[in-house]
Amino acid sequence: MSNVPETYTYFAYLDVLGYKNYLISDLNNSEMKFKDKLLNAFHVFDGINNTVYQYKAVSDSIFLKCTNRESFIDFLYLLKEIYVAFIKEGLFLRGGLSYGKHFENDRITYSHVLTKAHELAEKIAEYPRIVIDNNIILMSEEIKKDILESNLVLKSGNTYFLNIIDSSNWMDIFESAKSIYFNSVEQVNENERTRMKQIWFQNYLIEMKPEDCEDKEKYIEFFSSW
Repeated sequence: MSNVPETYTYFAYLDVLGYKNYLISDLNNSEMKFKDKLLNAFHVFDGINNTVYQYKAVSDSIFLKCTNRESFIDFLYLLKEIYVAFIKEGLFLRGGLSYGKHFENDRITYSHVLTKAHELAEKIAEYPRIVIDNNIILMSEEIKKDILESNLVLKSGNTYFLNIIDSSNWMDIFESAKSIYFNSVEQVNENERTRMKQIWFQNYLIEMKPEDCEDKEKYIEFFSSW
């Protein structure tokens, strides 16, 4: 019997949007652009503190966990750093973050919290964002206070998600998101779900623009005459 204990863990599940299309594009064009983008983006993990955070990457999925209950805000900062690193390489992420029971050894992973994080990403996030389980927000008044002071969490209806924007990165993120759109504009316009995801992200950027950043016009028209 394994002596690895079941623990309560912050667990984030992330996936790279458009992964299969990027692979097909590389294959059809005999290129490795997508592989190079992934390698560059994954450098964000080079300095990760493995005693506090652990991660695995499989195909288009990234799994991160943090067992220190007091490190939630630091975990949010790490997720923000990861998101920004990927978008600067032209890759959108979507994900979910939860807190709950997790068991893992060299043979199996049995995890309520992984399942919940995956469910948040697949069923709730929908857009290029990392959704945060409500149970974390309501865990304690102290955590809620820390979250409010950090400006790392936004609320849409009753859904909480990670705010990756600040005055130091808004311009770069705007230009990166704009490039993602124009680099695949034909494919985006062929798929309304993909198009709406990018429109959502554009509107998020415009809505959350820091006051000290230069105004930018929208790069995607919601409607157009034909």
